[in-house]
Amino acid sequence: MIVKNNTTLCVVPARGGSKGIKNKNLKKISGKSLLQITIEEAKNSQLFDTVHVSTESKDIKKEAENYGIDFPFMREAKLAEDNIHVSEVVADVLLSYKKVGINFNNVCLLMPTSPLRTSSHIKEAFNKFMSSDSDFLVSVCELGKLETNLRYFNDSGLLEYFNKDLEKNKSRQNCKQIYTVNGSIFIAKVSSFLDAKTFHGKDVIGYEMDSFHSIDINTYKDLELAEILFSYSRSAQIIKTG
Repeated sequence: MIVKNNTTLCVVPARGGSKGIKNKNLKKISGKSLLQITIEEAKNSQLFDTVHVSTESKDIKKEAENYGIDFPFMREAKLAEDNIHVSEVVADVLLSYKKVGINFNNVCLLMPTSPLRTSSHIKEAFNKFMSSDSDFLVSVCELGKLETNLRYFNDSGLLEYFNKDLEKNKSRQNCKQIYTVNGSIFIAKVSSFLDAKTFHGKDVIGYEMDSFHSIDINTYKDLELAEILFSYSRSAQIIKTG
């Protein structure tokens, strides 16, 4: 078997089943499916040797093929169950390519549920990753809250500080800004990813995105909001370039 070493693989995970929104990855905003939007932005970035859609669904396979995606293999049904973490899917894709003699140096994960992420974001994140000494990059956005504001409900229904060691009346100027993983862009060196089995390994660097572009679709309300924001962003882009 001839072994081919490529530089960067993009994995777009798109299973057929979804609890919150049925056939979520095929839902459309502004006439485009979430899957189509992610495929187009991944290709427009011109960063990837291969864009691979990981799915067990024939409908999703057909949709992806309409936008130039080849399928050397499909995802096994057991890896499309609710309890499977997306990192397991990425690892399976990498190992499946390895079995057919194709290795990659870097891997990027792009979720279809982040339709406001653009090719420019992908390129900026990738350039930051490549110019660093880190093995992992994760996109984040500012939560808009200070660390002293974070709480959770305990088993008795009472509010508890998320970090109980914090000084309760710490001044705003001395508090750290809090960021949340927005689920949009994940990048790693393949060898480090396979060792860690996650994109959240040691020495992770962050790529900061604003809240507008960080929407993550999990509910129908998210989908409605994404429709509004996506239409607005495309209109603003047309005005800017026109």
